[in-house]
Amino acid sequence: MEEIKKLKKILKEHGISLEEAARGMGISFQTIWKWMNGKHVPSKLALVQLRKFIKKYEKREALTGQKPMLKLR
Repeated sequence: MEEIKKLKKILKEHGISLEEAARGMGISFQTIWKWMNGKHVPSKLALVQLRKFIKKYEKREALTGQKPMLKLR
């Protein structure tokens, strides 16, 4: 699924954890983990939240014109 590929890319490039992504989407960590590992696909409602999350980060990248720096922990 294209959205899952985009999510993985965003998480890696921005240094975002699954927990942070889950909070940002209002979805459980376990649900996102299952998507990332191919155990489940997003429901229609979850897909809406996922697309909003992706759009937020794609818009941020488009506005700055730069690839994001990795977050240091």
